[in-house]
Amino acid sequence: MQNLKFFINMIPKLNFDLPKKNSILIFDDIEKKIISSFVKNKNIYFIKVRNNSYNFYALIYGAIFCYRSNYKIEYLNFFFLVSNSNILLTTSFKRFIIYQIKNFYPKRKILVIQNGSFGKNFIDFIKNSNYKNLKSDYFFCFSKAEIVFLKDLITTNFKILGSFRSNYYPITKLKTKSSIVYISQYRKDLLRKKKFNDLYYSEKKLLPVLLNFCKKKNKRLEILPGENDHKREHAHFKKILKSNQFFLYKKNIKNSYKICDISRLCVGVDSSLIFESMSRGSKVAIFNFDTSHNRNITSITKNYYKYSEGKFWLKYFDKHKLNKIFEHIYNMNEKKWKSNNFNEVNILSYNRNNEKIDNILDNLINNDE
Repeated sequence: MQNLKFFINMIPKLNFDLPKKNSILIFDDIEKKIISSFVKNKNIYFIKVRNNSYNFYALIYGAIFCYRSNYKIEYLNFFFLVSNSNILLTTSFKRFIIYQIKNFYPKRKILVIQNGSFGKNFIDFIKNSNYKNLKSDYFFCFSKAEIVFLKDLITTNFKILGSFRSNYYPITKLKTKSSIVYISQYRKDLLRKKKFNDLYYSEKKLLPVLLNFCKKKNKRLEILPGENDHKREHAHFKKILKSNQFFLYKKNIKNSYKICDISRLCVGVDSSLIFESMSRGSKVAIFNFDTSHNRNITSITKNYYKYSEGKFWLKYFDKHKLNKIFEHIYNMNEKKWKSNNFNEVNILSYNRNNEKIDNILDNLINNDE
């Protein structure tokens, strides 16, 4: 039965829809909801690339005209020609074929959005790839750190955007904040993988100390989940904490941002959400107890903070220093938090509803007319 399902999924799924004239092309529809929210008053067309989906007409066009560049480029070029548009936007920043379009069609305008963090593996993948001379017109990245890593690998105009996904959700404001929230890094498939040892070692050492801090403050430890399997993840944390004195939320991305927004202290181990929360104004404590010095994993803490400790982060386990950081941030008012940690807190920016992208799209459209 499983083999039959696999075989069915391998069968190409053909679609016959075509873009309207002057449509902005979107490569990959995985973030359709978010992109549709900020690309306003414009025709948009999503090029489906997942689940073995192909456009029938683009397949034929690519096969006939592949001699002009290559099959994949001509497959995409079909949509440019039909739409009479030169603009393509994508969040699939790790699909290198996108960066090849301008090598064959220089007038095309390619906008790439970083949609997730990356580590040394991604950099090595670019360096060892058969795709050379990577180009785009714009690359919307998380922060200055990505520019440092990518400036010699991709020819582009870098724009700091912050988190594309976080920008979509409005910041929830609450005058009185009291909760203490931990952001789970639980991923069932990663628990036994050696390269993630730092991540789960950090979690096991950190959480009992955080639970005791919550008890001291008469607060319940709240945990935002990493996966949808609530029962299995609850058992995971019960084993680490040797206690039932915590509350595990159900998985809900929108709710996760809101919970972090209204927390008094948000704690995490190197997760994207902890840095996104920081950009949204939350008071955070960030940890990754670096025992292996393995920089191949997607470690934001290792990439952003070169020192082993700071006012709100620590890269090694020390119970006394953990409690000191918790106490310091918990008692600090928000105004002082922002002023005391200005440089570190503003590593990631918050760009409401990704307005920066829409403004650049407007300029490109006006200049193309």
